[in-house]
Amino acid sequence: MKPLPDPSLPWPIPLEAVALIADAEGLRLTAYRCPAGVATCGWGATGPEIVLGKTVWTKEQADKALLDDITEFTVAVRAKCTQAPTGNQLGALVSLARG
Repeated sequence: MKPLPDPSLPWPIPLEAVALIADAEGLRLTAYRCPAGVATCGWGATGPEIVLGKTVWTKEQADKALLDDITEFTVAVRAKCTQAPTGNQLGALVSLARG
């Protein structure tokens, strides 16, 4: 069974959408080079703090990073909506916006 992000965290989109995003990203707790050549860790987190050979996270750190990322994208997506999306619509839009 594949791991899922912590369902008790305050996800801003439906947990089903979070699970789909997490499933698409996969969970790796040691930094690796993604297919695009970018240093990545957790549920697809990137950035200057991710260093190949040095970055090792716990699942809790990976879940928190995903929560922060999804929250940031949710705020940006909501700001662009002219009508309030349903939870499922918002989850889909956030997933698309994350790329």
